[in-house]
Amino acid sequence: MVAYTASTFAKIVQAIKPATHTSTQTSAAIDTAGWGTAIICVNAGTFTGDGAMTVKVQSCSTSGGSYVDISGGAFTQITTSNDDTCYIGSVKLDGTHSQYFKVVGTYAGTGNALMSVDVIFLLPEDSALASASFTV
Repeated sequence: MVAYTASTFAKIVQAIKPATHTSTQTSAAIDTAGWGTAIICVNAGTFTGDGAMTVKVQSCSTSGGSYVDISGGAFTQITTSNDDTCYIGSVKLDGTHSQYFKVVGTYAGTGNALMSVDVIFLLPEDSALASASFTV
């Protein structure tokens, strides 16, 4: 029996590093080739003042091209009234979207926005490895 590790089935990319942000944040290009689903985790810490962050996912066919918003890829704006939580969204990577993603956190206000964004990639459901067992 072949032993697989968790990294065989999933990849985690830190799109926006955890920090107190006071400006708009844009991730580097993230290659989605070979993956079946992208799970976007917006980790909102404590926001202060009137700081607000709106996170969205964009795609493009080339890593250095012009990115466009993914329909349904925007999260609710985070402010002091809904901070200190984790927001989750997912994008099916079935060819509907272009190969490269960027995550954009648009900042507004004069307070602080403590947050980060991670993207977790999972294998396609029809992958031969998707039904294999693995060790942690």
